[in-house]
Amino acid sequence: MTQDEAGTLWAGWVNGRVYFLNPGEEGVFSFETPQPSLTHMGAITCMNDGSILCGFHARSLYIIDPIAKTIREEINISEIIEDHLYITAVTEDESGFIWVGTRGAGIFRVHPDHQNYTVMRDIPCRDVSDILPDHNGDVWISSFNGLFRFSLKNQSVSTYRTKDGIGGQQFNYNAGTQLPGGEVIFGGNHGVTAMNPEDNLREKRPAPFHFDELHVNNILVKPSEGGIIEKRLSLSPDIRLNHRQRNIMISYSAPDYGRQDHVQYRYTFSDTEKGLWMNMGNIQHISLNQIPYGKRILSVQAIDVTDPGSIQTIRIGIQVKRPIWLSSVARLLYLAIFLFIAFAIMNLASRLYKSSLEKQALERINEMDMRFFSNISHEFRTPLTMVSGAIRQLQSDPEEEDRKRYYNIIGRNSDRMVRLVNQIMDFNKIEADVLRLSVSKTDALTCIRKTIEDCSFSIIQKHIRMEQRCDVPSIPMWVDEDKLDKIVSNLLSNALKFTPSGEGFISIDIAQIPSSEAMALFPNLESEADSPYLMVRVFNSGSNIPEDKLDYIFGRYTQLEEGARLGGTGVGLYYTSQLIKFHHGRIKAENCEDSSCPGSKGVAFTFILPINENLYSNEEKHSAGKQARYLMLEEATHPDEPSDGRPVILVIDDDYEVTYYLKVFLSPIYKVVIEQDGTTGYKAIGTINPDLILCDVLMPGIDGIRLCQMAKNNMSICHIPFILLTAKYTMEDQILGLDSGANAYVIKPFDPDYLLAIIKSQLQNRELMRQKLTHNTASEIATESLGNELDIKFIKSLYQLMEESLDKPDMNITDMCKALGVSRSQLFYKVKALTGETPHVFFNHYKLNIAAKWILEGKYKMAAIADDLGFSSASHFTALFKKEFGCLPSEYKSLHQSDLSSQKRIS
Repeated sequence: MTQDEAGTLWAGWVNGRVYFLNPGEEGVFSFETPQPSLTHMGAITCMNDGSILCGFHARSLYIIDPIAKTIREEINISEIIEDHLYITAVTEDESGFIWVGTRGAGIFRVHPDHQNYTVMRDIPCRDVSDILPDHNGDVWISSFNGLFRFSLKNQSVSTYRTKDGIGGQQFNYNAGTQLPGGEVIFGGNHGVTAMNPEDNLREKRPAPFHFDELHVNNILVKPSEGGIIEKRLSLSPDIRLNHRQRNIMISYSAPDYGRQDHVQYRYTFSDTEKGLWMNMGNIQHISLNQIPYGKRILSVQAIDVTDPGSIQTIRIGIQVKRPIWLSSVARLLYLAIFLFIAFAIMNLASRLYKSSLEKQALERINEMDMRFFSNISHEFRTPLTMVSGAIRQLQSDPEEEDRKRYYNIIGRNSDRMVRLVNQIMDFNKIEADVLRLSVSKTDALTCIRKTIEDCSFSIIQKHIRMEQRCDVPSIPMWVDEDKLDKIVSNLLSNALKFTPSGEGFISIDIAQIPSSEAMALFPNLESEADSPYLMVRVFNSGSNIPEDKLDYIFGRYTQLEEGARLGGTGVGLYYTSQLIKFHHGRIKAENCEDSSCPGSKGVAFTFILPINENLYSNEEKHSAGKQARYLMLEEATHPDEPSDGRPVILVIDDDYEVTYYLKVFLSPIYKVVIEQDGTTGYKAIGTINPDLILCDVLMPGIDGIRLCQMAKNNMSICHIPFILLTAKYTMEDQILGLDSGANAYVIKPFDPDYLLAIIKSQLQNRELMRQKLTHNTASEIATESLGNELDIKFIKSLYQLMEESLDKPDMNITDMCKALGVSRSQLFYKVKALTGETPHVFFNHYKLNIAAKWILEGKYKMAAIADDLGFSSASHFTALFKKEFGCLPSEYKSLHQSDLSSQKRIS
């Protein structure tokens, strides 16, 4: 429906007629359309020139002359729309363009010349409901999908949908009009939407933004005095919560409800206003759970996405009060309690740690004491062995020459035990702080030389070169002669222990030096009135002391690893240093070379004693009597006697008193060879092939346990009986020795008769083993008396090879050595050691034993036996058989059976 300038109302219907109503007249008039196909009128409007434009369900637009009441085709749009077309809206804008809306084909615009057409693709709608121009020159289009405004001036499109506040998006056909005031209205399934072009052109003001409601623990909170909030939430009051109210939900909104989809929200919740923003989309509430204690600020921003510069921010303070047990006072109390408990724990831990240290120190002292007494008992056992053994030998009344030797042994070792006992007593006095000096004026040089002379026997026995150097004839001074003797004796004993035998070197420098030289040797020395000093330097070649151990070797019970392995009490150097301190002296150790022996690295012990009578009290001054000393004037070694068929015994021990004693009492029965350490002893085993080995456990280089293991794992020498002779007496020591392969373990001091009995038993067992091997053909029986796995393996392999060679006149020694993995000399020595026979003789014995076995079994004839066993002839076989068994082969069976019968009658 439309109205022309004359006020006539024009309308169309589906019957093909056009209706009009003149103003002031009653009744509606109509006329028919010129074509029968023009039945459905979809749109009608009044044009600027007064004519009426209408659109039918066809492909053309028609013009009605309101005066002549005629209708003609004006615009054919078939060139634009080829398919079936349904026009739903038409209008003319102020520029003369005709706008045509369709159902399903969108909008197109006809130019004023009615010749050109433009499809309005910028307007996003396909189903047009109505088209209206406004007085601003813009065109409004309603559709099934919103409302659109096309600006002719800017050639731009504005879209309005439900989220923009238009109420609905689906509008009815031809349900739009413009009111006299300029507003345009459109009807739809939601009602009427009115748009004021002027209002939409004005700049929008941002809608006010505020908080709405607060829920605490899912309960709505209202303002109250002294409550959680005291004013409306929209006024942003502070929110005060207690420790039970830490879960809240707070809502917010803007009053422009029609444009909510254009608003996005975000928030931050922190103790400052500069926190991390969390995007919420268009959600209008925030849930906060387990809010931390203290005061924080909740900031919320509303952002209009159509105008990113439009941002509104609201803030509200939220404070959660701590419970009393988390208050500042409570935390201070907790801190105080924690510090008290920590202090108590630390105090307890400190006490426990100190107690643990004291316990460890006590255990260490007890262990040191046990080790000390174990070591000192070892030191006593050696001289006790010598004394007790010599006494037993004297009781058997030997020759006069031997008697003198035994007396000398007793004398030396008695002196040695006396010195050990005196040292123990002095050591205990030092520990109890009751040791007193007995100084007298004496020649220190003479005293030192006598001490050196006492050690000459051990020096000679060990084949060590020694030099004494002194530029003065005497050094008179006040000194405790007994203590000086012990000082020098301990240093020499220590030097002897660590000096390698044969190639070792010991030098002793004795001098009287001024205080300046003494201070050069000992920078921290406090000289007494520039008095001179006695200086003694004992150097021994050998291994150096680790640099980090030099400052600790004078400590109580201190032993280096090598010293512990060689024996000793671990108090010698400590005892020596204490005696020197009692004399107001100093001592030190250093790694160096001796000037008289270039290239001889070793260790030097240097001590100084002040030559000053005023340093000693009257109680300490004492005219000491001279002590009797034994002087060893006897030769160092007993001359070796020829072997004359006696068994050879190899003695390996680093104690020269022990080796000397063993050689004295064993030489009448056995050939005795002496070695002083494990390295040379192991080499001697393969060189002299002894019948038995006597070995100490504690020795330099290779100790006795290791030496025994090496011997028992060497196939060439594993058959030799090995006896450990030692002062280590605990059950663990004995088990360790026997596990190493030793045949016997003898503890010092030993009974000489007991040792002789063990030696005799071991040699007899070896002889029985030889007889068993030479009279048996089965390796299982022959190896019953063998205790070493290497020997058993060797004999079994040997028996197998002999069995495979029975038909041969003689063994192929080369093939046998290859099969057994030994050389010819090793094969000869091993067979000779185990059987007492050469390989050839032992092979013949084996074949003769096989022949005797076959004769008793009666399986073979005599000639066949000789042939099968590889004998060159029957006569040769008969001769050898008679030599071995004392009868002819033909007589052997009858004689053997008669012997068995006689044995049965006797039993």
